Amino acid sequence: MHPTTVKLLSFAASLGLALVLTPIVIILARRLGRVAKPRPDRWHQQHTPALFGGIAIYLAFALPALFLLPDKQRFLGFAVGTFLIFALGFVDDVVNLRHYTKLFGQILTACLVTAFGVTFDQSTLGPMAIPLTVFWLVAITNSFNLLDNMDGLCAGVAGVVSLILCLHASLSGDSLVAIPCLMLAGASVGFLFFNFKPARIFMGDCGSMFLGLSLAILAVMSSSWLAPNMVFSLLVPTLMLAIPLFDTSFVSIMRTLNGRSIAQGGTDHTSHRLVSLGLSERRAVILLYLISAVFGLIALIGLTGYNTVLLVLAAFAVIGLVIFGRLLAEVEVYQEPAALQAAWQRKISEDKTVLGGIVMYKRRMLEILIDFGLICACYYAAFLLRFDGQLPDDVTRFITRSLPYVVICQLAMFFLFGLYRGQWRYTSTADLLSIFKAVSAGCLLSFGVVTVGLGFDGFSRAAYVIDWLLLIVMVSGARISSKVFRHYLAPSTESAKRVVIVGAGDAGELVLRDIRNNRNAGYLPIGFLDDAPTKQKSTIHGLAVLGTTSILRDVIQEQRVDEVIIAMPSVKDGVIDRVKNVCAELAVPCREVKGMIT
Repeated sequence: MHPTTVKLLSFAASLGLALVLTPIVIILARRLGRVAKPRPDRWHQQHTPALFGGIAIYLAFALPALFLLPDKQRFLGFAVGTFLIFALGFVDDVVNLRHYTKLFGQILTACLVTAFGVTFDQSTLGPMAIPLTVFWLVAITNSFNLLDNMDGLCAGVAGVVSLILCLHASLSGDSLVAIPCLMLAGASVGFLFFNFKPARIFMGDCGSMFLGLSLAILAVMSSSWLAPNMVFSLLVPTLMLAIPLFDTSFVSIMRTLNGRSIAQGGTDHTSHRLVSLGLSERRAVILLYLISAVFGLIALIGLTGYNTVLLVLAAFAVIGLVIFGRLLAEVEVYQEPAALQAAWQRKISEDKTVLGGIVMYKRRMLEILIDFGLICACYYAAFLLRFDGQLPDDVTRFITRSLPYVVICQLAMFFLFGLYRGQWRYTSTADLLSIFKAVSAGCLLSFGVVTVGLGFDGFSRAAYVIDWLLLIVMVSGARISSKVFRHYLAPSTESAKRVVIVGAGDAGELVLRDIRNNRNAGYLPIGFLDDAPTKQKSTIHGLAVLGTTSILRDVIQEQRVDEVIIAMPSVKDGVIDRVKNVCAELAVPCREVKGMIT
């Protein structure tokens, strides 16, 4: 049978089996009473069949593999390991194993997989190959286990990663690894039809742990051709599985910083925080799909041989993920009792936390690290753009020798121009001007230091101009990322109060900005009303002026407005009285915002 035919048949068979088996499992779970009930530390709010979802995923993968997978000897370790991890997850779903018991079983399973020869390259990593492989397999298995925290998230990410791994294996010439990747993708996508919000079934630990270990093993196998290069043999799989690794790392760090056990459950994952920021559950899950796909596509650049390009793009992507994490960290998700919170605050003040108060309060250390990464990545990217992606040896030597001076000069100017005094969520035009000045001064200073100290061997004035432009864009983008992200978030339309702002002037703009800066207040601005002819059909921060106050009654009725906010401190009282009368007639709450200067 032609390899392409086998691939298509593998995906179709697993997809079809998942679509057939999952409804059967749903019925079976209901009859046996295996239903997940809502809990304070769980996100779902409905009674949902649980436990057996992983059976459908496992069978949808394993049955086609018995008939369609060539060279079964090569995948013997994969088969044994995934069956054992599925069985361990099933037992955990039934009897709720202790965390250390489950971890012990995962480590034993990972060791057994490596005993069958599934490891990172031992000729490159030496004695560290086996420990690194075991750590990798256990880490990814637990990452997917933790990622199963919102409808459709774990199965969808598994489907995306599987397809990326398939593409990577096919392009690298290992079409044999591509077949189980497609089977895994088909099983995940088929299950996703029943698991996407609103979920009719959950996969349980047997499903999430099976998916995690399967993808971890396939990532090791698909990157085997990168074995001579230790960095890339580890970097490429890490990029492909960036989202589950990020979520696990982020949750672990945040729980540690807040004095909570890493092993306990909770609604503090990446997906939960996105919903708290204003995204719907579906949009939050789809956003994480897209981020996973972007990282996977960056990993594919490793196939081109442009290793420096891969490193630079990976650096930008990781920095972006760190900035993303910084934004998520601002979301308040822990509601501790007052006494416990006070004790934790004392612990912080006494500098007894992991990072003291640096990250918890001013976050300056994280900001400096982000800037350090951006300075390095932009410097390399500038020379790559200048030399069309291929760096001559003399240029590479120049970059290596000059980069420390560039970092010192730029960070010194960043401190001098006060870039570490402001708060990112309140970045203004004045802050952007300070960034322009700091980057410009840093580039001029580093230009002088490097040319005087190192000469012109490998020097490129065009690269310095490109670096200046890139650094301004990237540092500015990092600062305004929080503001931009919050701007495009919207509260759930199901629960948010629909608000009309009367007054499209400075006071109205201030009200809109305050609403968008405080998503937890639960307001959804519909538009402005203003009597000024010059303001008709205009927008403020993307929100339209719907018309004059004369159409207020129609707007309230047609747009199902829940509240009206009057922001016209300098207008005549007659207009305000008319607005209040209309609101009173329609029984819509109305409140007036006074200006600071009257």
